[in-house]
Amino acid sequence: MENEIKQPSETKGNVLVNLFIRNNIFYLLSALLMVIGCYLVLAPFQQVTRSISDLLIYFFVVNFYEAILIVTAIYVIVKKNVVRDGAILLVIEGFFLADATLINSVYYFYNIWFGLIINAIILVLALVKITFIVSYLQLSLSKAFYRFIALGLTYLYLFTAIGILGIQKGFVGSAMLFVIWSVAGLIPVALIGLARKADGESESFTDFRKKAQAIFSLALIGLLIVHIATVNWILSAPFYLCYLATFFISLAVIIPELSPRRKAERRFHWLQYALPIAAILITLDFPNELVFKASSYFPITLSPLRLSLVLIALSFGYFYLLYQRWSFILYSGMMLLFASFGYEVGVIAERVADIARWIWRRMPETRKDWGILSIISALVLFACGFLVSLRKAKLVSLGRKE
Repeated sequence: MENEIKQPSETKGNVLVNLFIRNNIFYLLSALLMVIGCYLVLAPFQQVTRSISDLLIYFFVVNFYEAILIVTAIYVIVKKNVVRDGAILLVIEGFFLADATLINSVYYFYNIWFGLIINAIILVLALVKITFIVSYLQLSLSKAFYRFIALGLTYLYLFTAIGILGIQKGFVGSAMLFVIWSVAGLIPVALIGLARKADGESESFTDFRKKAQAIFSLALIGLLIVHIATVNWILSAPFYLCYLATFFISLAVIIPELSPRRKAERRFHWLQYALPIAAILITLDFPNELVFKASSYFPITLSPLRLSLVLIALSFGYFYLLYQRWSFILYSGMMLLFASFGYEVGVIAERVADIARWIWRRMPETRKDWGILSIISALVLFACGFLVSLRKAKLVSLGRKE
């Protein structure tokens, strides 16, 4: 057993040996060399015609290496009780499942349909590998975690095809990259919905973190960002900050789920305002290529700014359900109103100016008009006060019952 290994004396040489034994760096070096080897071998395929036989060979080599990782991890954990080494191997396997070699995108550069078929096979194999590991080691994982990982891996394996097909249909490369980045940014939000749909309200994101499932989920999102950035680089397309807007909005939505709601409300509540504001700021300026029609059947003009405003409005609606604060309904309505004004800040500002001029032209001009407005305002404020009194009466009644 691992805990029976005698600790060497504290000399420099023995400390180094102990470091190698404890962390079994050979596994890490093996994985690193495998990744580097795939990069070096597959790099020329981005420039010259690729052989389908070579691609299939690399497909089988990577999957054979993953099989070795899984079998060895299970063996050293179950048979030898060396849990630390097994955990290292499983973490390495997790990175390979998330395509740390970037080999999955290479298949699409040979042929789009060949890439779709191979990546569909890889997706099925990945889900089988995860199920096998979890079942054999009898790990306690939630249904929501399975669904989220399946969703993340599906998008990880297929987003390149979405971009290539969009470009083939005539969409500008920058616009397709904006769509790909935006959808990726929304995937973390799916964790909340999937968790509640699968496990009910009893299991929150806090339970995910206790089981280390959130760490693997965030690692998957991180590798997804690396993959999309790589495709951005391969296509020699410029990177715009507005690509990250949905990630900011998703983070604002996830924050309440990272810890108990009351604690999150006190400590992180300001971020639920700051992150949406940051999303708006980075989408104020964007190139014309990122302005496009939604579809021929829904001919509204879309842009990073308009998309951010709509998503922020939805997030504020979610915050209202979470905190029961009417201020979030007001903020949500304001975001939807601004989104309806236009797709860029200049158009929105002009619409706001038109409304201000319209209101100014209808301002009272005589003392009589001001008096009528004062009477109407008094009646409206009286109605608001009555509603507040009813609200207080309801709270008082609830307090007496307790």
